[in-house]
Amino acid sequence: MAPPGRSRRTLARDLAGRCGGRVHPVWHHDSEPSLVPGLGRFLHLTQGFEVRRPGGALLCSLVDDVTLLAGLDPRAPAPPGWFRILGDDPRLLSLLAAHSDPGGTLGAALDAPAQLWGRRVERHGDVYRLDDVSGATIALAAPQGGERERPCEIVTPPLSSDHGAALEELLGPARELGFTVPREAAVHLHIDGAPFREPHALANVVRLFAHWREPLRLLLGTNPACRRLAPAAGAAGRGGRRAALHRRPAQGRGRGRAEQVLRRQPHPAAHRHPGAGHHRDPHPARRADRRRRPEPGRAGRAAAGPLRGPGAGAGAPGRSGRRGRGAAAPGRARAGRARGRRVTVSRARPTAARRS
Repeated sequence: MAPPGRSRRTLARDLAGRCGGRVHPVWHHDSEPSLVPGLGRFLHLTQGFEVRRPGGALLCSLVDDVTLLAGLDPRAPAPPGWFRILGDDPRLLSLLAAHSDPGGTLGAALDAPAQLWGRRVERHGDVYRLDDVSGATIALAAPQGGERERPCEIVTPPLSSDHGAALEELLGPARELGFTVPREAAVHLHIDGAPFREPHALANVVRLFAHWREPLRLLLGTNPACRRLAPAAGAAGRGGRRAALHRRPAQGRGRGRAEQVLRRQPHPAAHRHPGAGHHRDPHPARRADRRRRPEPGRAGRAAAGPLRGPGAGAGAPGRSGRRGRGAAAPGRARAGRARGRRVTVSRARPTAARRS
């Protein structure tokens, strides 16, 4: 967060001067709440800055973060040269970004886009509006007050080595200029998404974070004031094991307990994949039901209906509970035939319960 009287443009110019590079104004895409009835939010373009080294390589980008609000005066007027463009269609907003100059002036922000539609820009006080031929509004250009020039999210290009030195090159000058860490701030990393393009890999990530969300927050010390990472609504009221995990910090177990939980207990929603080891299925009844269904091309080997016979079938008395729900051992099937009953079972792999 820039101190009062300074902005992310101040830091951009300072960084460019230190490395002998240049500053390139850019548009940053984001959204903000709308006061228009029936329209939940406005999409907007806000002014950001790319800092490039002498050879043209990107050093960093400095952009606004609409979640940073603490310490800002929402009634402060916009400083000269600070404005934003608003719309309600992401495709139109991308077109506007390509034809509007983020380093220009408020009065000229919509002039080039207006030529695309063959229309004239209308001014209403300090707001400029571009409508299409039917009178529908395409975009608005308005001053950006409320000290929105002070929030500064630093976005680096991918870092492959010397992470500490690369970050200090950016944060050192920021400290010297009086920049501080916002109350709602949180560091986040962008990783290579290529390994998660497989459906099962992405599904496992979703299951992992859905189940271990609160323990991970404890382990990583997530900032509770961060608006994008705020605790899930109703998380404290959920029942079962997850609610117990939520209550552990209040019992004084804290971070050390979260680490133990993450290390010792397997993910209950994980599935078995080749080479991935064995995990318990969180739905044993559903697993048993899958074993009863005929397999394509193997109808003669699969069970045509619920397993019958002594000890077979989910919920049956006897020793079946020791061997897993809904799965009959081969010896049990032979015993059924000896009594004149026909029992067929699928040749499924041993279940977790059977192995244990």
